[in-house]
Amino acid sequence: MSMGNRSGDFVAVAWDPSSPSTLFLPPKGASTFPTFLADDGVGCNAEETTALLRLLDARQEIVRESTYPIRKLSKRYRLALRDCLSEWEDRLQQPEINAKKSSCEQEETSLEQLKLTYAVTQLVEVYVLPVSTGSLYTMREEDVRQQPGAATADTVRYLRLHHMTGPYAVDGAPEDEITAMLNAPQPEYFRAPSYSDDDADGFLFWDLVKRLVLRGCLEEAWAVLGRHSAVRNCADPSSSEDDFLDDSAAFAMLRALLLSAPLPGGRNDNEDSCLAFEDEDFEKDEHDLDEVLLEGVAPSTYQLWDIATSHDSKDDYPAVFQPSAASAVYKTWQRAVSEAVRGPMLAGVLRRIPLLKSCVFTILLGHFQDFVFDSWPEALCAELLYVRPLIRMGDVSVRAARTMSDFGHPPQPSSEGDSTFEEIVLNVMRGNAGSAVMALHKFGGGSGAALPATMVALLCNLLNDADLIPSDKKLDIRVELLIFASQSILSSLSSTHADVGAQLATQLLIPHATPRGNARITATLAEHLEHHYPCSDVEAFTLLQLCEDLVRKGSRVVLDACLSLCMARHEHYASDDTPGGAIFWLLRGIECWSKMLVNTGVGTISSCDRKLRIMCASAAQQLLRSMVEQSSKVTQHVEVAHEIVKSIKEDETMAGKCGHITEVRLLNHVVSIAMSLAGENAIEASRNIVCCLEDFMDEEDNGVVKTLASRGLYKDLMILAYSILDSEQVDSEQDDDYKCAFSVFGIHTLMARLSEMELDGTFGADTSNGSKERTMNTAELTCTESLLRLALCKGLMRSFVCENESKTNALLEQKEALHHRPQTMGIGGGSGKIEQETMELMLGLSM
Repeated sequence: MSMGNRSGDFVAVAWDPSSPSTLFLPPKGASTFPTFLADDGVGCNAEETTALLRLLDARQEIVRESTYPIRKLSKRYRLALRDCLSEWEDRLQQPEINAKKSSCEQEETSLEQLKLTYAVTQLVEVYVLPVSTGSLYTMREEDVRQQPGAATADTVRYLRLHHMTGPYAVDGAPEDEITAMLNAPQPEYFRAPSYSDDDADGFLFWDLVKRLVLRGCLEEAWAVLGRHSAVRNCADPSSSEDDFLDDSAAFAMLRALLLSAPLPGGRNDNEDSCLAFEDEDFEKDEHDLDEVLLEGVAPSTYQLWDIATSHDSKDDYPAVFQPSAASAVYKTWQRAVSEAVRGPMLAGVLRRIPLLKSCVFTILLGHFQDFVFDSWPEALCAELLYVRPLIRMGDVSVRAARTMSDFGHPPQPSSEGDSTFEEIVLNVMRGNAGSAVMALHKFGGGSGAALPATMVALLCNLLNDADLIPSDKKLDIRVELLIFASQSILSSLSSTHADVGAQLATQLLIPHATPRGNARITATLAEHLEHHYPCSDVEAFTLLQLCEDLVRKGSRVVLDACLSLCMARHEHYASDDTPGGAIFWLLRGIECWSKMLVNTGVGTISSCDRKLRIMCASAAQQLLRSMVEQSSKVTQHVEVAHEIVKSIKEDETMAGKCGHITEVRLLNHVVSIAMSLAGENAIEASRNIVCCLEDFMDEEDNGVVKTLASRGLYKDLMILAYSILDSEQVDSEQDDDYKCAFSVFGIHTLMARLSEMELDGTFGADTSNGSKERTMNTAELTCTESLLRLALCKGLMRSFVCENESKTNALLEQKEALHHRPQTMGIGGGSGKIEQETMELMLGLSM
């Protein structure tokens, strides 16, 4: 961690919760807090962020078991990169972006590096990654790779997409110049302003045709040739001369040869990214012909060269790579081209249009002895298409090195980190997986940028899963790259979308943070989450869901990180005076703890559980004190306590698990006391007071006998009980009617608690004279130990009277019911038994 320039004595106290790359360093005696960046990420634009989301979603979707389609996952990665590059380029073309030259130049540099990453990833897919992991193909992987022509189609597509400029970029001719040429009445005689030679008439037209044929884009080549005046004259219905009829047959033959060519990689560059079957928006060309234009060669036979994808072929050809079938069809087509050039049908056209032979047929026949290529990719592509389509995969690198040497790019060994892109291409073609990882690290993967760093980590993981990069116990490069990528994501998104950065970093590390996996990855994940402060409930929920499986498996450090997230949201709602939300997130923390408790048997309680108990006990104490003191905040305390109780009861997951907690039960009874007193329901209030003070056996605490209320709450509860008893005594003296809200058991419970208070001096401990004046029910009441004991004794008397009266009434009703029941005489004497039970109950009423 780089701390920058140190000045003075600083003590690190906390991480900035909104930015995991920023550490607060307060100087001594200062009120301001300067910050030092631990990792200043290079930023992450919208296109890169979207690509990151798609990369990790693709991995989560495909990697579900130990064996998964590695090439399929690689294609999904490249699809995300391709769309990112396309959207990024479109944005840079906007006028407002072009006006900012400095930022635009910096983005263009990053864009070029990302293109190199995209290129290397596709080349790795062709030469390094296994062909298949299942039974999708009839041959084993090693057998497929050893077949001649196994890599030709994908290599041609790779060269066209990444190394060769667009087919219409002819010798620097501008796009509008090419458009004007194609729309000219006689494009073959069009004089391009960009050509300086005096005899340059028609050069642009034929240069374009030659360029298209060299790339194998024969469909586009025929579309350009179709604009030739001779071809248009033949297609004109008003033409009836014999010469035009002969030319029509010749051009029809030329069209059949071009549109039926079974070239590796296809007759156009529409599928050069090899992502047609992964891209849902890809639309296959409708002009693919179903009719056979050339005998023995169907238009769809170019698919026989493909090994990475399957096609829905309508012909009687296998849908997977078959070198023998591909070779037979290719030789049939090449033989037809040779016969057509020597035959009489094309003789007249070739004589009148000699450039047709040099720009088309010479290339189709592979006669490149005197041909001048513009670059080594063009030369290699033409050689693979027309000279060596059946080249073996291991020999492609040899031919590529030879071609590079011819163009002044000799593959010489260089020091580490200084390899040219040509050397990297050759190493990957030779199957060097480590070279690919080093290349991606060089092309932005080690710069701290989120997307390139993530691509390096994901590619290394693919190669490791394919057993192409061995794992080293001392230094696992996969672990190092994953940790670096997660840090790059967090730092790059810290200033703009810290929430997205936390989610992406978590998604990246989660599959490798298993309890029995690498401890460093798990620790890094937990550290990221503990330093993160979620700004919304959705964000916190997303992170908890991502970590849920790890928590269930017993990862304690990840559990602590999840509890930290829950506590962060709890503190947010607590500071906002929203107790319902605060309780909700404490319950979520308890839920996380219970998930691990079920699988690991951990017997302790969590920090969220302790916080919940403290919060409920504090709310109960405040509410009791405000009721005793008749405070103006009693309504506010009632609302807070009621919201806490309501939040716990309405929680579908944790209501049953948390409802038995002592502090939760206490708060529930205290709220009932407050609501009952407000509604002048003395009986319900007294029942809840007794519930708070009566003894019970706590099974969670090893069967300890205790009360719901702590010793500190005894006094307030006794004063509330005294107010009820005193009010009843006054009423009974005035009306000569004995009433008591407390039962005999309730009075006994109050007396037991009073005895405990006398022993430890709790009653009156906060006053000098042992008494305390309190205002209860709008009346001034003086409550002392003697007055309270007298009130309890009088209450016990009224309670006995009330219970005897209620039991007597019950017995009279029972006797009345027995009197009207039909008497039945039997051996047992049923009526005598009833009279005996009645007598016992009557005798039991006396004291």
